Amino acid sequence: MRVGVIGLGIMGAPMARNLLRAGHEVVVHGRTAARVEPLVAAGARAAASPAAVASAVDAVVTSLPDDRTSSSWWGVAMACSRARRAASW
Repeated sequence: MRVGVIGLGIMGAPMARNLLRAGHEVVVHGRTAARVEPLVAAGARAAASPAAVASAVDAVVTSLPDDRTSSSWWGVAMACSRARRAASW
């Protein structure tokens, strides 16, 4: 399964690593390259935006720090979900 992880902090990065270990194809997006690079080195693929994650995967996991951040990204996610009906959120 292709799984996207948006938000690579205390919870998101370990979830992405566990998905990689379980054999899933993982696409990640974070606000800083320092959070993305170790996951790419472990086998994940980096995406330039949340929309790019959503368009490349079957399911998306978000682990965002607060309501404001979450709300701003959900608009993008929902727009992408209309384009990919089979995707899970």
